[in-house]
Amino acid sequence: MHGTTGTRRTGNTARCHRCVGTGGLEPLEAFFEAAPLSAGWAFVVVQHLSPEYRSRMDELLARRSRLAIRPVEDGLAIEPDTIYLNRPNAYVEIVDDRFRETAYSDEATRPHLPVDAVFQSLAGRSGGFSLGVVLSGSGRDGAKGARILKAGGIPVLAQTPTEARFDSMPLAAIGEGAATRVLSAGDMPRAIAELLREASGARSGAEAEEGALARIMRLLEENRKIDFTAYRHANVQRRIQRRQQLRGFERLEDYAAFLASDKTALDQLYQDLLIGVTQFYRDPEAVVALRQKLLDPLAGAEHDGTPIRIWVPACASGEEAYTIAIELTEALEKAKSNRKFRIIATDVHRGSLERASLGIYTPSALANMPSGHLSRYFERQGNLFVVDPVLRQKMIFSTHDVLRDPPFMNLDLISCRNLFIYLREEPQAQVLSMFLFGLRHDGHLMLGGSESVGRFTEEFATVDARWRLYRKTTDRRFVDPAAMHQQSLPQSRTEPIVNRSRSVAQDRTMIADIADIRNRDVLIKSYNLLLRRYAPSSILVTGEGTVLGWFGAAAAFVDTMNNLADWTVEDIVHPDLHFPIKVGMEKLRQGALEVFTRSVTVTLVAGRQQQCTVRIEALEQSARVKIMLVAVTMEGGEEVLPPPPGPARSAATTCPL
Repeated sequence: MHGTTGTRRTGNTARCHRCVGTGGLEPLEAFFEAAPLSAGWAFVVVQHLSPEYRSRMDELLARRSRLAIRPVEDGLAIEPDTIYLNRPNAYVEIVDDRFRETAYSDEATRPHLPVDAVFQSLAGRSGGFSLGVVLSGSGRDGAKGARILKAGGIPVLAQTPTEARFDSMPLAAIGEGAATRVLSAGDMPRAIAELLREASGARSGAEAEEGALARIMRLLEENRKIDFTAYRHANVQRRIQRRQQLRGFERLEDYAAFLASDKTALDQLYQDLLIGVTQFYRDPEAVVALRQKLLDPLAGAEHDGTPIRIWVPACASGEEAYTIAIELTEALEKAKSNRKFRIIATDVHRGSLERASLGIYTPSALANMPSGHLSRYFERQGNLFVVDPVLRQKMIFSTHDVLRDPPFMNLDLISCRNLFIYLREEPQAQVLSMFLFGLRHDGHLMLGGSESVGRFTEEFATVDARWRLYRKTTDRRFVDPAAMHQQSLPQSRTEPIVNRSRSVAQDRTMIADIADIRNRDVLIKSYNLLLRRYAPSSILVTGEGTVLGWFGAAAAFVDTMNNLADWTVEDIVHPDLHFPIKVGMEKLRQGALEVFTRSVTVTLVAGRQQQCTVRIEALEQSARVKIMLVAVTMEGGEEVLPPPPGPARSAATTCPL
C-alpha cells in the first residue's frame, strides 16, 4: 500500500499535500513510473509486512523512479520529492508533517489495520493538499479510513478492480462510497495533478478540455453503461468533437454541460460513437481464406452431432455474421453433411442489432455478394432484400458487451474483425483472455488484417498470417476474473456492480503476466472441481426468475439450445417444474421464503415420466438481487435419467452455453 504527498512552495517554506493508499508491487511500479520527479510531492508507502520479512521494496522501486527513497522513522520531518516506506510491526501516523510510529501491541486480538490508521491521521492534517490512494490488496484495511477522508473533503483514488490482482481493498473503498475516482494505477499521478490544480483553481484551457472530456465519458457510462475509456482516446475524441461542432459549441466544456441537460443529444453522441463499419463479403480474400482453411475442413470432419458454434462479437448490423452463415451453409452442402450450426452475433448497440435481426438490406449493401448467393439466400421485396428465413433461423442476435460480459462457450470460431483497432492495449488483452476461455481446444479466432493476438502468441498457432486466422493450441482457459465476478449473464439483464472506469494500465513484466494468468487458471479450475464434487443437482434462480446456473443432473431439466439470450425459468426450465419454482420466487421476493419441498412428476423424452422431489431454499433474501436454490432429487437415484438432448452440458454451468 502506498501514499503520495504533493507539496506547494510559498517563499522558502514547503506546504505538504499528501495522499495515502494501498497496493502491491505491480501497481506501485506503474504509479511511480508515471509520478513526477520534481513536482515537490512526497509519497508515503504503507504495506502489510510480516515481522520477519525483510522488504526489498526500496530496491524494486528504485528501478522505476529516481526519487529519493527512505524508511519511515519516528519524528522524521516529511520532505518533498521523496518516497517513504513503512517498517514492520508499527502503525504510521502523520502529525504536524512529521511521522509518528507506534509499535503493534503483542496483546492485540484483532488484525492490525495500518492503512486505516494513517488515513485517519491524514484526515486531521491542516493546510496543504492531502489525498488517499487505495491500490491492490486483500481485506478491508483502508475502507474505514477512506470514508473518513472523503467525509473530510479529502479526495480518495481507488485502483480499477479489473486491473488489481487482489481487488478486495479497492472494492471495499468503492463499496463504502469513499472513492472520488476509480482508475488505473498508472493514471493516478495525472489525476492527482489535476485534483491539485482544481484545488488551487489553476486549470488551463487544455486541462479544462480534459476535464470536460472526462465528464462526457462519465455521462455515457452512467446513462448507457458503456465504458468508452477502454477505446483509443484519439478515436473517441474525434467523434465527440464532430458532434460538438454539429451542435455549434466552441468549447467542449459547454458541450459537456449541454449533454448533461439533454438526453436526446447524449443519445445522438452515443449512436455516433458506436456506428460500426461492416459489409457483406468485406475483404473477399479473407472470406476465401476462412472458407478454405477452416469452414471446409470443419464441415467435412467427423462429428458426434454437436452443432458448430460460431460467435461474431461487435457484429454491428450483421453483414459479416450472415456472410459466415452463407459460407458455412455452402461448405456443409459441399461436404454432404447434415451437421447443424448456430452463429451468435452480438453487439452493445441495440439499434444495429435490431437491423441485423430484421435481415433487411439495400442493394448497395449487397454489392459484393456473389450473384448465385444473392438469389438463393435473399428474397427481393421492392427495392430491398430480405434474408431467407431458413438462414435467419440459424442466427442468434443478442446484446452483449465484450468488454464486460462473460464469453460464450465451446466455440469453434470467433470472428472479431476490426474491433481491436479501436481498443487500448490492456482492454485488448482482457478481451483476448475471454476469447481463449470461450474457444474449444483447436477452436479458431479471426481478427482484422492489422490486428494480432498480442501477448497470447504462445496460445495460438497461425493458420493464415495475412488474414489473421489463428488456432487455439492450449487446453488452458484464461479468464479476466473481473468480468466473471461482475456478471454471469448477458448484459441486457444485469446492472454494473461497481464503477468500471478502465484506463490503460502500465505494461506489466512478462513474468508477472504469466503468474497472473496461471493463478486465474488454477482458480477457475478449482471452482469447477468444487462444484462438480459438492454441489447438489440444482438450479440457481433469482426472485425475478432469472436462471443463474445449474449443477449436476439438474441439467436434464434445462434447455438453452434454442435460447441463448433469455435465461429465465419460463424460457429454459422444464415446464413441469415451473409451479413450485414460481411459488418459491413469490415468497423470495417477499423475503419470507422458508425451506419447502414438493413432489413433482416430470415428463422426459419419449414420454417417459420421472418422479422428483423439488426442495427450494433461500440463499440470499436481504440483498438487492435475491437468490434461491432449487434442488432436484430423482426417485431411484440420478442414474435413471436419460442423457439430455443436444450437446453435452457441463456439470456446473454459470456462463452462456
